[in-house]
Amino acid sequence: MNKFVINTSEDKSILSIGQKNLIYIFENIKGYEEEVYDLFESRKMSIPELEMMINSWGGKLKIVTLKQLINNYYKNL
Repeated sequence: MNKFVINTSEDKSILSIGQKNLIYIFENIKGYEEEVYDLFESRKMSIPELEMMINSWGGKLKIVTLKQLINNYYKNL
C-alpha cells in the first residue's frame, strides 16, 4: 500500500515527510519542560549537549523522523 501524507503546521504551512522532518520526544523531564523548550527553541545548546543534560536529570531524548513514525503506525495497525 502506497501512502500519500500531507503534514501541516498550526499556521497551515506544508511540511515534508522526508528524513529532515524530525520529532523530538522528551521523557521524564517533569518540572523542566519550560527550560528544555527555551533551550531547544533558542538553539543555545547542540542536540547532543541537550541530550546529555536531560540524561543527567534522569530523562531521555528520542529523535525519530516523521516518516519512521508513519511507517511504525502502519506496522502496528
